[in-house]
Amino acid sequence: DLRTGIMRGMVYAERGVKDFPAVTVVDKPIHLFKMLDSDRIDVVIFSDINGIYIIKEQKLSSIYALKPSLDLIQAYHYVHKRHEELVPKLDAIFQDMRNSGQIERMRYEFWREFME
Repeated sequence: DLRTGIMRGMVYAERGVKDFPAVTVVDKPIHLFKMLDSDRIDVVIFSDINGIYIIKEQKLSSIYALKPSLDLIQAYHYVHKRHEELVPKLDAIFQDMRNSGQIERMRYEFWREFME
């Protein structure tokens, strides 16, 4: 029975709410969070870091991220076809960063600084 808000084009969210009775679809993320802050919707389905960024930037004190997350979505890097030769090099670099824990350390440091 919750009024749910999602971004247009976020396929994972669109699929997840297909049977929900009251869904608002918007084009801009800030609209979702302003609607949530003003009690026009009850729940927003959105990525954690981007949502927290909007909440902090807009000083929206009435909104909280629920834990744990609904799902983990994989992020990928993309390159233009004219840079196709870089793909194996980038893959190797990212794999090394993952294996060494560098990505996790960078993520932790970002969150620590961001949440101050």
